[in-house]
Amino acid sequence: MFRKSLNQQTTGSDQSEPLQKRGKLTYAEEDDPLIKRLIIEIIERATGRKKLERVYNEIYDLDYLRAATEKLENSSAN
Repeated sequence: MFRKSLNQQTTGSDQSEPLQKRGKLTYAEEDDPLIKRLIIEIIERATGRKKLERVYNEIYDLDYLRAATEKLENSSAN
């Protein structure tokens, strides 16, 4: 299963810091043996994971900004 792995500690939630650097997308599990993680990493790099992450993050940021804008518009209308 493809999942988003958080490789670093982040402060705050994604909602409070929408444009923060996020973890990488990967098929590897943290508890997989090192050799398995390395093989998965090589395959992911060779097949364009970085580009996929970039597109994913752009879409995520746009969705977050759209939701925040709608919330602000709704609150100012009241």
